[in-house]
Amino acid sequence: MFVKSVVSISRSRLRVFLGCVCVFGVLLATACRCPADTLLLKDGRSFEGKLLGRDAKTVTFEIHSFGMKAPRTFKTENVANITEGELKTQTKEKIRKETVKPDKSPKIEGPSFYVIPIKGEIGLFVMADLLEECLKDAREVNPDVVVLEIDSGGGSIRETDKILDVLCRTNDIRLVAYVKEAGSAAAIITLACKEIYAEPQAAIGAAVPIIVLPWRITEVVEEKFLSFLRAKWRAVAERAGHQGILAEAMMDKDIELHITKTNGKPSVAEGTGATMLTRTGRILTLTAMEAVKCGLACDTVNGYEELGRKLGFAKWTKSDRGEKICQADRKELEAAIADVRAAAKKVDKALKAVPTAEGAREAFRGRSIGNQTRSVHEEERLVASAISLLCRVRKLNEQHPRLGLSDKELSDIIGQLDRRYKALRLQRQTIMHQPTKYPSAFDR
Repeated sequence: MFVKSVVSISRSRLRVFLGCVCVFGVLLATACRCPADTLLLKDGRSFEGKLLGRDAKTVTFEIHSFGMKAPRTFKTENVANITEGELKTQTKEKIRKETVKPDKSPKIEGPSFYVIPIKGEIGLFVMADLLEECLKDAREVNPDVVVLEIDSGGGSIRETDKILDVLCRTNDIRLVAYVKEAGSAAAIITLACKEIYAEPQAAIGAAVPIIVLPWRITEVVEEKFLSFLRAKWRAVAERAGHQGILAEAMMDKDIELHITKTNGKPSVAEGTGATMLTRTGRILTLTAMEAVKCGLACDTVNGYEELGRKLGFAKWTKSDRGEKICQADRKELEAAIADVRAAAKKVDKALKAVPTAEGAREAFRGRSIGNQTRSVHEEERLVASAISLLCRVRKLNEQHPRLGLSDKELSDIIGQLDRRYKALRLQRQTIMHQPTKYPSAFDR
């Protein structure tokens, strides 16, 4: 027999969400890795957690589910299999300690420089708190120069503003920008440094603020917000001793600039001239040589050895502690992204195996009560597994806001799945003619 249709979830909405998760990944401490021990019962149910003990009659197992731990005892005769493993937990502190082993004396004898990579997407792999951590560590090393190795196409405006605030507060360290690529927001970070050197093939500019919508569709921000950013970023450039109009021209295609000289030094001026830098209708993006000719960059360099000579150091020693700190952070974030992608795939696979209400009704025709019960129980298990995986994704998202997943969307989908789970429990109990209290999937 088949009772009322179960509560269905919006599969299309879930598919869209899972697609976003896989695309942005995503975009995405490793937190706790998956629980190591797995308990499989003969009725098909499985639990993840930690094996606490076992004897001839009972098995004691600590179930880990939805961020909670609960010990339960099962009869040995009901247990089909126990897979034991190692519960791996890598916190941010552990990863940092493994990657950056503090020296007894981090200071380096003789001229030295400390490298902080500004590499990858700002707001994902480049963060203000990470930069601040590196600068704090640099003060312990006490180098002659801190080099910001900029190799980024841009990223979050909000995070860029935080990074600019950190740089503006750093007055006790000699900061030098070494540019490999500085697009969009990374160009503004470059302008915040008083001394700029660039590789010959480098490009700096194209800092038009945009809003990234789902599926990477973009649109330009409103004029009032753009006006505010122009003023703020112009002030950042001027504070570092650069012409503010350069920052504006990187944002506004209606500004024309030409190269001129002021007090014998190269500079830029608005309007047309003999040596044009940018014309109306084009956003300013400078090559390395153009950056030198207009007075923005000090010179072009090939590598740190040449950079040292240009800064007046015939020989200097590199400290890679900043690079190690950033590598540890990147490793941590990439592990979280991998967890999210793996969970999304498992959720998608589990839900594809759950039939729709109409499909289940058709499949139940002519089947015995026992077969119907087993079928519904399997659907319960799949839905509960999907809920568990999505809760894990939500927890990762809380620990890593950079993943950028919508907590509300996650909670809504989990709520839909939990209602489906309750309906399946009701259906199974009705088939078995055993009315009972129907707990949430979160009570498992």
